[in-house]
Amino acid sequence: MKHAPSLSHWFTRSGTSPAASKKKRPSPISIRVSEEEREELARLAGNQSINAYVRARIFSGSPPPRTRGRAPVKDYEALARALSLLGRSDLQTRLSSLLIALQSNTIISLDDLSRDVQETQEAVHEIRDAIVKALGLSV
Repeated sequence: MKHAPSLSHWFTRSGTSPAASKKKRPSPISIRVSEEEREELARLAGNQSINAYVRARIFSGSPPPRTRGRAPVKDYEALARALSLLGRSDLQTRLSSLLIALQSNTIISLDDLSRDVQETQEAVHEIRDAIVKALGLSV
């Protein structure tokens, strides 16, 4: 007949840390880089993690194939606003009618011309600002 393990057996066994039963991992290698160097590594890494990129460069001797940037859009709401502004604007129509009027020597009052150019410029700036924000760029 088998004897049940003693109570002290369960306490001793459960008292060991889970880490002690796992294999020991090698210590990581770390280097310090400047903010600019880190940004350059991130750019070069493309869709890969910086770790994967550095490993590939060190151990394969040749850089991995370049891929498109990770996610150039930083703010999808701002991008949606920019595209909405672009869709709502009649920039092409305004500019086309101004160009046609100027090419055909149609008389346009300077006040109307000035107002149309000003409104078009404001719309373009608003759209540009929204795109710059969406991409996380600074002006």
